[in-house]
Amino acid sequence: MKRFAVVLPLLFLLVQSAQGNYALKFHPTMQQLQSGYHQSCDLSADAGQYSLKRTESWTSPDKFDHLLGSAMLSGCAYLALSVAGKDEEQSAAVSAGTVICLGALKEIYDMHNPGGQASWRDLTMDVFGTVLGVLVVRSLLK
Repeated sequence: MKRFAVVLPLLFLLVQSAQGNYALKFHPTMQQLQSGYHQSCDLSADAGQYSLKRTESWTSPDKFDHLLGSAMLSGCAYLALSVAGKDEEQSAAVSAGTVICLGALKEIYDMHNPGGQASWRDLTMDVFGTVLGVLVVRSLLK
């Protein structure tokens, strides 16, 4: 338990330092997208349907944010459920399911928000981060 109390703040600091000013880089506006702010996006609107095709790299800072953010959320949820007396399997299933659903909802929001940037790669990194978070906290609790 003590190891987790040290690891979680270090992960948070790592995420913040990797992004610099995280809040300003999270959601570019439509004007920024149209002006070439994000060159890897192709926005198209057909019959009221918005789609966003991204060609970004698997190693972009945004992917790192999705990985560590999901790891932190799932790890904290797993720890909370474990402390509440749930068994390992139930804690893992509930925490992973909740975080993956949150990641999917975020991508759905981004898909329907004109300034959003929905990406399957973001969702994939959410899944990897979720599994990583549960595994790390599970190993620290043993």
